[in-house]
Amino acid sequence: MASHKIKRGKTLSEQAYKLLCQRIRTMQPGDNRLPSEEELSREYGVSRAIIREACNQLTAEGYVSKTPGRGMLAHPSAFAMKNRIDRISDFRRLLTQNFEHVTLEISRVGILQTPRMVGAHPWKYEDGEIFGMDWTYLANGKRVIHGSFELPVSVFSALPPADFYVRDLPEFSRRYLKAPISYCAMYIKCGFSPETAQMFGVEETRPLQCWDETLFDVEDHPIGYSTFYLHPDEVVMSVLTKF
Repeated sequence: MASHKIKRGKTLSEQAYKLLCQRIRTMQPGDNRLPSEEELSREYGVSRAIIREACNQLTAEGYVSKTPGRGMLAHPSAFAMKNRIDRISDFRRLLTQNFEHVTLEISRVGILQTPRMVGAHPWKYEDGEIFGMDWTYLANGKRVIHGSFELPVSVFSALPPADFYVRDLPEFSRRYLKAPISYCAMYIKCGFSPETAQMFGVEETRPLQCWDETLFDVEDHPIGYSTFYLHPDEVVMSVLTKF
């Protein structure tokens, strides 16, 4: 195989990761053994530590298995999986992998008279006002993911105005919350939402894949809820599990 030297820069491991991804994509089942870290280090012109870092990332993402006695075995079939929610949790980033134009609409922003999600999640609200908002993701102009957020007013450093806009949830938490959101615990089910089905242009009685989420901040406090519905014909999420 022709050598592809990595140019010196600030992201050597990222460059090595990308080159290894390209290499793995061209491999075939049964002929999927990667060279050793030492061999890859010589081929790409970087240290073994850089190669190890890239290979560790590939292993964590399920693209490589390190097998005693057999070395590193690559899994090109894993690259055919779309919308891997175990790898990328942000809906916008997932959609941009498969759609050219992805936009976000934010609506129904403000204090709720009555929380709508109590009982849908394992964590319960304490007393106090609840802030709510709807997010709708569009892919190539078509609504494909729709959901709602609810958070206690007490977790905000400043309440967003009714016409605010952000690109994603991390930006929202950095701008408006006392502590940034660190992760979401997702509970997957099927549900019915006639309003959302009508928005998607499908039958109101059609079951939709539903994601109930509890939001946690960096100190591991649960700070809010969200529930999202996915368009049944446009968006299918996948998860890679390793044994």
